[in-house]
Amino acid sequence: MTRLIFASKGVTNFIAPDDIVYLKAEGAYCIVRLTDGRELKLARNLQFAMQQLDSFSFFTKVHRSWVVNINMITSIGRMNSSTKPVLCLKGGYCIPIAKTIRHTVEQIINENVAS
Repeated sequence: MTRLIFASKGVTNFIAPDDIVYLKAEGAYCIVRLTDGRELKLARNLQFAMQQLDSFSFFTKVHRSWVVNINMITSIGRMNSSTKPVLCLKGGYCIPIAKTIRHTVEQIINENVAS
């Protein structure tokens, strides 16, 4: 099984891509949320982390600051009628989705559900 190597707080973590729920840009850092609830803060930016995930088709950028594992998506919509679109993920996480790419994200989700 392929493992990604992410260093966080002086610890080298070997992470299976399937264990990643989402990645979030936080300035010069990148937050990686895992299925077990852990959160890794990488001393690298989101672009670096995305390069590590390049060969895995189940990751997609849904907002300028967010990348998600599409296998973790449980719903897409709005929290309520006055809010912006969000993706809800396994673990109860809801993250923003850029309305300009919502249709593209829905297509990617539909393609992966069908396969």
